[in-house]
Amino acid sequence: MQQIGERIDTLCGAMGISRRKFAEKIGENPSTIASIVRGSSPSANIICSIIEHYPELNERWLLMGEGPIWKKDLFTVSSSEDEKGQEALRQQIEYKNETINALKGQVSALEKTVELLEKQLAILEQKFSPHARIAS
Repeated sequence: MQQIGERIDTLCGAMGISRRKFAEKIGENPSTIASIVRGSSPSANIICSIIEHYPELNERWLLMGEGPIWKKDLFTVSSSEDEKGQEALRQQIEYKNETINALKGQVSALEKTVELLEKQLAILEQKFSPHARIAS
């Protein structure tokens, strides 16, 4: 399965732009994008920026490598086939809900990381505060 960096590289190729142009469009340093393509994990801010700047991008493909790159390729609804159209809309809603749940999971994991880092910071602040030195 492709890593997110490989998908970003694929996305640049699909759009016919360089990684540098891609980085500029989303407001990131080209070296950061190069690092992600080589295997580093992107921050939540970078992922949000990609989704914000490329609304036609299928978020599920970007995050998990599932489905087509572009949203327009997810479902084609024919107005002459109401039943199929309704089913396609139901599938699209289900697909969006799964994506939302995946994003909620990532947010939850990030919140736990922030909580742990805040605890570590409090310990370090207590250990290295001027009052702690006087007491020792």
